[in-house]
Amino acid sequence: MKRFLASTFAFLLSLCSMAQGWPGHDHSVMLQGFYWDSFQETQWTNLEKMADDFADYFNLVWVPQSGKGGSIPSMGYNPLYYFNQHSSFGTRDELKNMIKTFKQRGIGTIADVVINHHETVGWFLFPPETYNGVTYQFQSTDICADDGVKNGNSCQGAAEKQKVQLSKNNDEGDDWGGMRDLDHKSENVQKIVKAYERMLIDDLGYVGFRYDMAKGFAGYHFKDYNSAANAKYSVGEVWTYDIPEMKKWIENTEWYSGVFDFPFKRTVEKAIHDNNWTKLGEPNTVVSDTHYRRYIVTYVENHDTQIRKGEHGENINLNNGYMEKDTLAANAYMLAMPGTPCVFLPHYLKYPQEIKKMIDVRKFAGIHNESFYETYAKDKAYYAITTKGDDGEILVVVGPKANSLPVDTHKYKKILSGYHYVYYADVASFGSKAWISLPGGKYQGRDLKVRLDAVSVDNNVQLAYTTDGTTPDLSSRKVAPGTEITLPEGRTVLRVTPVVNGKLGKSVTRVYKVEDFKPHTIRVYVNADRVGWNDYVNFHSWGGTQTGTQWPGEKVTRTETINGKKWFYKDYELKTADDYVNFVFSTGTDGGTASKNQTFDKNNVKETSFFDVSPEKDYVGVYFDSGKDKGPKEEHYFIDNLTPVYKQKTIRIYVNTEQVGWNDYVNIHSWGGSHADIQWPGDKVTDTEIINGKKWFYKDYTLNNDDDYVNFVFSRGTVADAYQSQTVDREYINKTSFFTISSVKEGDKFNIQRAASKPTPTGISMVHEDLGKISADNAYYTLSGQRLNGKPSQCGVYIHNGKKIVVK
Repeated sequence: MKRFLASTFAFLLSLCSMAQGWPGHDHSVMLQGFYWDSFQETQWTNLEKMADDFADYFNLVWVPQSGKGGSIPSMGYNPLYYFNQHSSFGTRDELKNMIKTFKQRGIGTIADVVINHHETVGWFLFPPETYNGVTYQFQSTDICADDGVKNGNSCQGAAEKQKVQLSKNNDEGDDWGGMRDLDHKSENVQKIVKAYERMLIDDLGYVGFRYDMAKGFAGYHFKDYNSAANAKYSVGEVWTYDIPEMKKWIENTEWYSGVFDFPFKRTVEKAIHDNNWTKLGEPNTVVSDTHYRRYIVTYVENHDTQIRKGEHGENINLNNGYMEKDTLAANAYMLAMPGTPCVFLPHYLKYPQEIKKMIDVRKFAGIHNESFYETYAKDKAYYAITTKGDDGEILVVVGPKANSLPVDTHKYKKILSGYHYVYYADVASFGSKAWISLPGGKYQGRDLKVRLDAVSVDNNVQLAYTTDGTTPDLSSRKVAPGTEITLPEGRTVLRVTPVVNGKLGKSVTRVYKVEDFKPHTIRVYVNADRVGWNDYVNFHSWGGTQTGTQWPGEKVTRTETINGKKWFYKDYELKTADDYVNFVFSTGTDGGTASKNQTFDKNNVKETSFFDVSPEKDYVGVYFDSGKDKGPKEEHYFIDNLTPVYKQKTIRIYVNTEQVGWNDYVNIHSWGGSHADIQWPGDKVTDTEIINGKKWFYKDYTLNNDDDYVNFVFSRGTVADAYQSQTVDREYINKTSFFTISSVKEGDKFNIQRAASKPTPTGISMVHEDLGKISADNAYYTLSGQRLNGKPSQCGVYIHNGKKIVVK
């Protein structure tokens, strides 16, 4: 019997090793590259710009669902289309370019796949989609027979009323009444999902999937879908805190998908909320089980649990607010654990340097998703674990008294610490390995200092280093551990290797881009309407390179009216990368009135900022007389730090229609943001401008606030027939843009190509940029031979002194 069990277990292990749910011994760190309503911030073009910053730290980036949703805007969880990849985050081309750029930088992109439920037109109509010559369409018979029953929103009654047939199969998993739940036993559903997922990987370039609402249908389908798509990574949103249920789900996929460790998140939350860090030591996570941790993605916050605004402006998830108290400690713990950690984008944007350093420690030790860890010490005020990686063992301590844990300094060397967390390296386990104090990335300012160090059992260690990316050897420059070196301006690939007794140890590499700081001016605005300071505001300023003003500061009367409000303002020059200004605002004189009518301090201002003086006050001190409290000493006004106040701006939308032969006009149908919906097919636009020899139709739009934007459909014809000659949608346009309507169609609609912000001519050789040196005869000619009087004011290509030049 023992022999049978052993052989069965070995067989199960072999199945696990062959499964495609998540690679074994994987060192990946994942980033959730969006948050709720991050439509502007995480446009595909914006995420693509972050590729260099992500590259050395995140191996995987999970992005929003990229198909077109059933509403505008849409986070993607109400999918109306699968193959139409024009979403609220950008176009298909922009998405594909982003994924390609990520891949070039060594980053795999994880698709958010929503196949449990599907949006419809009315109750039962699914739009058809054609991809690669094949038309795909869900039918009413693809809807689960009991759809909506558990949620009191059954569609059975509507089906009977409309004489529509549903599937004969009930839902295999959790029901969601908001949309139609798909029957994954249906051959048509399986055919469409497989084609969709193959498109995501083979065409767009994704490397794997994050499955939304994975409890909505049976686990065995995930093996089928992932195998058909050849997905390297798969993680399901199995939202439960029941650990056996989560393990069973992984087994039901036959190890073809991992899961998010919801119990892990809740355990970290409880430790912070209850201020009892011993809770981290309780065996109530999936990642704590060595047989499953390969398939576990850990996280401490995501788009569903973050504090955010609801549809009516109400606060959602306030009960999770305590996570904000110890965001750093939570991430420090997660990044020292096995499994695949998934960092939440807002956490990374708020603490980029510290989270990068934590990831540096993880990679320094070689921690992977199957690493071994164990409890080192625990107390209500701290919790400590040791984790073994490929290159060494680290000790991490988290909690309010993380620094108070007694640690053997002969055995452990502190390499990183911060608010409520400390990382130590087990010196003996590393042998000899270099450590660099500063994470890679982009930095401003000259003379960037980087401290080189080593974790070594030998006290006579030296550090050999190079700054050109080559591997250090015994002839390279050497310094003692703890030495600071200065990096030059530009790109530096720093490689550091310890040298002990003439032998080289394990090296570490960081990539830096140092840009010289350029002094610039910032403007500080103050609105004092609510406190009645109508004639002036005193600006008392100091700090950084600024010469401090004498109290109560400069009496500022200069104002600017923005969006109907009066703002007092003053300009300040920042002279160094570390420069800043501190402020107190007041009204009155030095004779005592200003001190009674002043604000609290506003410190470390580094950019153009808008402040609003609140009528609310608070005490800043009390008088004491023989130990007795005699009342408030003084009160100061609060200051609200506002987001930059938006000034209305006009953008111009240019459309070139040469490829489709719309020569006389183009309809521009627009809506979205603060703009009224133009009745279909939109405004008939005939205004044109010739730019670089091409005719562009154009129309101007006013943006009224920071979040304003315009959506467009371009067409030709009347209300009756324009739909036959229309383009795909272009959404969230918030700057002057140039579009070319392509003769290539996507389905039955013309595609759109986005041109450069100012299109440049193509196919012209021997072109020289005009630097303003005009010849004595002052003769400029158009390409058609027309002589101009003086230098042209319009951008384009001209003949001057016998050469083709570009006037910008």
